[in-house]
Amino acid sequence: MHINNRRLLTNRDTPITSSSGKLTIVENGNAVLVDKAETAVWSSNQSTVVANTVAQLLDNGNFVLRPENDENPENYIWQSFDYPTDTLLPEMKLGWDRKSGLNRFLRSWKTNDNPASGDYSFKLNISGYPEILALMNNEKITWRTGPWNGRRFSGMPEMKGVDIMQFEFEENPDEITYSFGMLNGSVYSRVVINSFGLSQRFVWAEGTKAWNEFWSFPGDPCDQFGKCGPFGVCDANTICSCMTGFRPKNNQAWDLRDGTDGCVRSSELNYGGQDLYVRGAASDLDESPITKSSKNSSGNSNKVVKLVAITISVSVVLILLIILFYLRRKKIRWSKQLEADRNVPRKRAKDFLLKDGVAMPNRRDYYGEPNSDELELPLFDFTTLAMATNNFSNSSKLGEGGFGCVYKGTLKEGFVVFILNKVYHSNLTCPLRSL
Repeated sequence: MHINNRRLLTNRDTPITSSSGKLTIVENGNAVLVDKAETAVWSSNQSTVVANTVAQLLDNGNFVLRPENDENPENYIWQSFDYPTDTLLPEMKLGWDRKSGLNRFLRSWKTNDNPASGDYSFKLNISGYPEILALMNNEKITWRTGPWNGRRFSGMPEMKGVDIMQFEFEENPDEITYSFGMLNGSVYSRVVINSFGLSQRFVWAEGTKAWNEFWSFPGDPCDQFGKCGPFGVCDANTICSCMTGFRPKNNQAWDLRDGTDGCVRSSELNYGGQDLYVRGAASDLDESPITKSSKNSSGNSNKVVKLVAITISVSVVLILLIILFYLRRKKIRWSKQLEADRNVPRKRAKDFLLKDGVAMPNRRDYYGEPNSDELELPLFDFTTLAMATNNFSNSSKLGEGGFGCVYKGTLKEGFVVFILNKVYHSNLTCPLRSL
């Protein structure tokens, strides 16, 4: 049957010859396709017995059998997405289901008008780096997509820069699969492997009501697997050529542009030992003008990249050195300041931070820097001095001179102090006592 050009085929190799047929659900829950004589030509053939089975065609084109009132995809009894024909739809998966052992792949039609199984298959190869292979008669590789690089298949540049769909590759204990999805629900796309072994992606054009070809692969003759055979080099301009030191193995076929036989050595190696083969890079082969130009451009690009990398590296090293130099100087300055603070006599703190007396800060404490003329002497408030000298009584007075009066006093803790009270006015010989 055809569903808006989305092909759902269940019995492609056993068609019903008459114009009538019937799809029914039998007692064990399986779907069965019968012909006019009620002979079964196809069955879903599932071992799970379900009492009430519902057949449903989903919006994405998946035809499913499921239990009634259970729409969980994990509980589907059977689904057409597990048995694709020549078409890959969005959300349909190619690859292996490791739990059930099911391998999903596409197979072409026999011809454009005959949906029977054709000669070409489209399979996900899981040996080595995963890639999709196009096989003829399940044996001969005709082309391949190249390994999956995390975003797309590396050998399909057509997939690069596509913004209407996303490509997904899953590899986990349950499956290893490839699929695609549409980013815009109003845009439809499908992939078909045609009867000639080409992979075609179509996009539905709403304006013209037709499927437009979005890309076709392989699009270049060199995309064909083994196009120029062993030791052959494929070029889009000259088709096939041989590596240096080799010649075509079959000149007649080579002249007809059939290079599948490849190349052989122009002369035998006479070194008396066993043949040794070394894989050579494409850059070691004879270069065409285009290749040389590309190589020179690539070399210049590499030089620019290296120069930028070296400049950035040197800049980073210089910045780190400047930071380390600044931190070193700061550490030295801090160490000097700490050493200076440690040299302040500790006796000053022990002797003069009294219980009832208050030690006044000196100039170092105020300004943070010592004065070379400053003596390391403590400062006291007036009340403490007055108490120590009995309110500057004459009995405590030792004498006086041009700079003022000198008193002897005793602090509460028994420490003896000598106090010079400077006279700043010539008419005062001694300072006033406290009130």
